[in-house]
Amino acid sequence: MGMARGDIDAHVPAAEFPTQNQLLQSWKATYTTFSLDIWYLQPRPFTQNTAYNFARGVQTYYVNTEFHRQLDDESTDPNLWFNNLPDAYKDQLDMVFDNTILWNIGRRGFMTEISTNITIQNSRVVGYNSRTGFENYGTNPAPAYVNDEPEVIGIDLDHYHNTHRWNLNNNIVEGFSGNAVGVALPINALVTMNGGTFNNPGTDIQIGHPSRNIVNDEGEGFGVGMLSVPPTKSEVTITGNITFQDPSNNIVMLDEIIYDEIPGEGFPLLGGAKQDPIFFFAPLEVTLNFGPFQNVKAYFDEQDAAHIPIVSGGNNCAISSPEDCVNNQYVGKTNAQLQAQFNISFLGTMTPNSATTNNMVIGGKIDGTVLGVEDVPVVEDACSIYPNPASDSFQIRSDFTNHEVRIYSMIGQLVQNNSSLTSVNISNLPQGIYLVNIYDKATRRTCKKKLIKR
Repeated sequence: MGMARGDIDAHVPAAEFPTQNQLLQSWKATYTTFSLDIWYLQPRPFTQNTAYNFARGVQTYYVNTEFHRQLDDESTDPNLWFNNLPDAYKDQLDMVFDNTILWNIGRRGFMTEISTNITIQNSRVVGYNSRTGFENYGTNPAPAYVNDEPEVIGIDLDHYHNTHRWNLNNNIVEGFSGNAVGVALPINALVTMNGGTFNNPGTDIQIGHPSRNIVNDEGEGFGVGMLSVPPTKSEVTITGNITFQDPSNNIVMLDEIIYDEIPGEGFPLLGGAKQDPIFFFAPLEVTLNFGPFQNVKAYFDEQDAAHIPIVSGGNNCAISSPEDCVNNQYVGKTNAQLQAQFNISFLGTMTPNSATTNNMVIGGKIDGTVLGVEDVPVVEDACSIYPNPASDSFQIRSDFTNHEVRIYSMIGQLVQNNSSLTSVNISNLPQGIYLVNIYDKATRRTCKKKLIKR
């Protein structure tokens, strides 16, 4: 916390990090006032750790952060130049949390603030019981625009200063119910979620929108700094072997369009109007490329052509500084009108007319190719089920490594949906004839069998 100086040889030793040490030594020879700040030390992996029954499991502040920015190379004021690092050094920083188990979470599992370039992988985060509470922050000053913060979040990453590159790989997040959230993704960053298993009666994955504009007219902003090549938008990509074991609230798209920063956990910390009054134009691209989704784009409902993102007397002025307001030329206009007049709309683009709803995406629409079980190649000899007829359950043999089992009535109604099971309980189904579709998520093939329930 706060600014502190590190010694290059002590904190990035040449014996352990020869290339990085030489980069910093050469940089210091060129910029004699350079000092290595503590949040730019080479992080060691955090691995093979377990915690049970806690309020907060793993919490980070100022890891590889770009909270502060270089303003003037020639200045002797450290508050103006201590962000000055060689790009080749910044780009390779990565704090890795690997193979961590967090169980019975009272408030947060993983929680990060003011951090960049974080990887969380091969970990298991488990909630428990029904969690219906919200954080007690006091009276919400803008309930129509700022959401109450859930009391319990498994992986809580959506602090507005969590920026740049984030990777979440093959994690298991389960047991978060009621209003609890499994994963709240970063909102001002390049985020890749590659693989993972989610089994939460509450919310599996929550996606918010950028909280401020990415790059201003001078090229400064949260899209510049930690990565040597500035991105032009925030990006969220959900890809790989993703499994949802509960059908409710798999991906929830949650907007908070308000002209105020929310620098901490929730609404009582509203303070300081946004520097950029066109924050709501900050671009975001959400891509789904897993299971039935083939590089499908997802859009918030608030990106619809008829939606009015900035409303007079609502979210056009800052609560903390009422004199600070969004320019009137943007107020009261639909996305279609903003696009026609300024060639840009909320989050940079409107929802295409071809977009449709999908039961796996709440609060938004999708646009692109979505394969249903009926649309994928059928390989009849890739599976078998037994016994058949069956009374209470049946077994599956298949060539598939990660399958989903869908059972349909003979009129095409989906009556049961299971993931990654080799034994399927059908005791609740009435007697009759059913169609069993065994869908392989990896190869996107399906095997179909008729089942008699007796």
